[in-house]
Amino acid sequence: VIAELTAHFGATAVLCTATQPVLNDLIQSFSPGTDVREICPNVSELHEQFRRVSFQYAGTLSNAALADALSAHAQVLCIVNTRKAAQEVYSRLSGDGNFHLSTLMCPAHRQAVLQTVRQRLEAGLPCRVVSTSLIEAGVDVDFPAVYREMAGLDSILQAAGRCNREGKNPPEQSPVYIFRLKGQRIPEMIQTNVSATESVLQHFEDPASPEAIEAYFRFLRKLRGSKALDEKGILDGPEAEETVRKSVQPLVAAGADRIVLGCTHYPFLRKVIERVAGPGVQVIDPAPAVARHLAEVMKQEGLLDHEYADVPAAAEIELIASGPELPARRLLDTIISGHAGRQTATKS
Repeated sequence: VIAELTAHFGATAVLCTATQPVLNDLIQSFSPGTDVREICPNVSELHEQFRRVSFQYAGTLSNAALADALSAHAQVLCIVNTRKAAQEVYSRLSGDGNFHLSTLMCPAHRQAVLQTVRQRLEAGLPCRVVSTSLIEAGVDVDFPAVYREMAGLDSILQAAGRCNREGKNPPEQSPVYIFRLKGQRIPEMIQTNVSATESVLQHFEDPASPEAIEAYFRFLRKLRGSKALDEKGILDGPEAEETVRKSVQPLVAAGADRIVLGCTHYPFLRKVIERVAGPGVQVIDPAPAVARHLAEVMKQEGLLDHEYADVPAAAEIELIASGPELPARRLLDTIISGHAGRQTATKS
């Protein structure tokens, strides 16, 4: 989708995340010649300036040992991989200021607990939280120390974002402990991620460095293999090829030398169609030309903004889309604002 938008719709895609996946080669495979580049200068220097935590490996801990370690902190966050583990570790904590969070709790209950947690953190009161990964994204809390059960590096770094979040303490005084739970199997869905993380921890002193993150995603893709990028074969697998073959081969057998992709979804299968059709058949994607023509027609009819309209207050346009509203709005913006010198900027 990113390749299609940038190659054919005049869009600029800005990918912004703390754990940037390695996507350059994938984007360029769908859109050769696309300029994929880092827009921040001196990334390594910036990383050092914004470094807020230090990472330590705490080894394998039993539930009891983990609970003892958490109890030694006045304020601490612990994130484990399963709801069962969260409940078991939490049940071993004693004293005041202990909290438990998991998706078994209704949203209102979780929000009430988080509100209490924030108040205690702000007041400097004892506050020990044992949670599943639900707290890793979109939850604004700031703990002086974090424990994270072994997981994918992206999850570990999200957990680290809840430690010294406001940068009030030196990184050396803001530890993130990575540990394994004794007797706990790594959930199957993250086993590959954990293997990639372990490789990174062996080779990089700082797992949050840009080099470590890049190595993690490259190794993760190697472990998963290219097929895992499209597990159901939607774009390039045998199921897609068989479906395309049933439609395309009769056309080629009948002497077709050109195939026009007359549907908005067909360009995603272009590589498969070209492979099945063979080198003697030209595959044409009319979408860019259609978009340009539509813009010209709208301009002539006074349906664009006032810069192009023949009359002030151009006619109202009502559009009905079969998909999500936001992507449709972005494509519309490309059409009505696609004159020279203007581009649509998308963020993801």
